[in-house]
Amino acid sequence: AGIVLAVVLVGSEEPGASPTSPARPTTTAPATTTAEREPTPAAARPVVEDVAIRKQGETVKATIRTSGPKLDGSRLVVRDGAIADGEASFVLWKSRVATRIGRRASNGLTVSVAGRPSRLIFTLSAAPGAFSEMSAPSIAGGTSVEVSLTEAQAPQPPPPPPPPPPPPPPPPPSTTPGIG
Repeated sequence: AGIVLAVVLVGSEEPGASPTSPARPTTTAPATTTAEREPTPAAARPVVEDVAIRKQGETVKATIRTSGPKLDGSRLVVRDGAIADGEASFVLWKSRVATRIGRRASNGLTVSVAGRPSRLIFTLSAAPGAFSEMSAPSIAGGTSVEVSLTEAQAPQPPPPPPPPPPPPPPPPPSTTPGIG
């Protein structure tokens, strides 16, 4: 079952041609179907390949490495930057972005990556109170996302209580002669 289309030319744009002159045959390129066309390579897309978590002094730094097109820092959005409660998150918005990893953990920090249409959601988790603050995530060299967390300081023990006051002096010896 196919569709047939017929076209009849009634006139001509050529000077001196009459409406009754037969139309000149023309040749056109054969039509191609979608199946006959060369497949176009898929556009490159950014893919999270690995997460490295390193500690230096009181700072723990997560470096999220990607492959593919360069990333744009304006596409990073912090959803929850308060890590002191044990969880923080940010989103990378980018068309066709993907991840090859789900979770990495080291130095008391876990980085989880969840792929959603046109975005990746990064969740940072730790023991509540383990970290006091998180830096804003940033793009490094167009190929990685970096975020740093500061370890919470251990609470200082309260100072010892002052020593008790010295006992009162003994009463003075009696100087009155005894009755007796």
